[in-house]
Amino acid sequence: MDLQVRRYRFTFRGLPRAGGGHALFGGRCASSYRRDRREDQVFQRCGAVAAGPGLAGDVKAGERAGDDGLGAPPCLAARIADERSVRPNPTLSVICRVSGTGRLLGIESAVARKEHDRMADQLNAGRWAGLVSRPDLAEYAEKYRDFFAMRRRDGILELRMHTDGGSYVQTFAGHNAWGQAWLEVGNDPQNEVLILTGTGEHWLDARRSADGHVDRTVDDIATMYEDAAKLLQNFVFGIDVPTIAAVNGPGPHTEIALTCDITICTEDARFFDPHFLVSTAPGDGQGLTFQELMGTKRAAYHLYTGQAVDARQALEYGMVSEIVPRERLMDRAWELADLIMRRPRGARRMTHAIVSRPWKQRVVHDFPFQLQSQAAALFLDGPRAGRPPAGEELRW
Repeated sequence: MDLQVRRYRFTFRGLPRAGGGHALFGGRCASSYRRDRREDQVFQRCGAVAAGPGLAGDVKAGERAGDDGLGAPPCLAARIADERSVRPNPTLSVICRVSGTGRLLGIESAVARKEHDRMADQLNAGRWAGLVSRPDLAEYAEKYRDFFAMRRRDGILELRMHTDGGSYVQTFAGHNAWGQAWLEVGNDPQNEVLILTGTGEHWLDARRSADGHVDRTVDDIATMYEDAAKLLQNFVFGIDVPTIAAVNGPGPHTEIALTCDITICTEDARFFDPHFLVSTAPGDGQGLTFQELMGTKRAAYHLYTGQAVDARQALEYGMVSEIVPRERLMDRAWELADLIMRRPRGARRMTHAIVSRPWKQRVVHDFPFQLQSQAAALFLDGPRAGRPPAGEELRW
């Protein structure tokens, strides 16, 4: 059974040739993959069957027209004969349907196919009228411009965290924005692969971020609890496309980077969770990713001591996929995204569903308990929470 059907558009030009003969394929395949010998043979057959005996022509282009699963199209012999009778130098555009194994399934007129698609679009437009519009990149890129710089190319969306154009500083507003941004990114059907990275030499500016969390009120903690829940949950459950994190340096709050399908980092990247060092429980997701990726004992040690995991250790522990020189970080991220995009949509999304399933299970089973424990510690310890003990200097 052929599971993949390709359609190619060919344009034939030429005069009737005495004694018959077949059109030959010439030109270049405009599909997204490289032609091989078997494919050349298929195109030869497409040209021969479409042109038929007696039509001397050449294929102007072999243009990928799309994929479908329609039945075999009608024969074009009568149409070719009509073209010959009307014009001495006929031009005929056809679409050849070829199976994934190289079998020619049939040929149809490009004009007929266009009309078929037009009628189908009209029918579908009526059937699906009234749907609520999906998020638009131009709108949400503007909405979150203070937190992310966004750009998209060929279905690959890059989100670069920043604060005023420099390394990202986590604030109450940013804490709130992340969870909302994930939902809009995930609900935009034009996004097929996501790349997440930071700005400058730090994934996140730890010291400046910590300064903004010292004078928290009870109301602040309650609001942060809600935002923290959505920050990780919405990323894991709200984004159904392959994800790539390009960690551009040291910094806390790498839980989103570590839950990405692929995580690459620079040689100076460091991963750490400072929550216990600042007198609270590590419940917002960073500790959860440590437990999942490095194991229970290692995670416990790093959560209690706050000791950072450097890039080499992270690679050894299975926390990152590759270590890349800083100047090559984003090029490598886009190379990986392009590799993923060369595969069909179903394969991309179902592979993401498979590789992200452990995170979904971990978030469902453990994340609510850990987050509630962090909130309980903040309430129980009152003014002592959120800062290191007196006289102890915290080293970032």
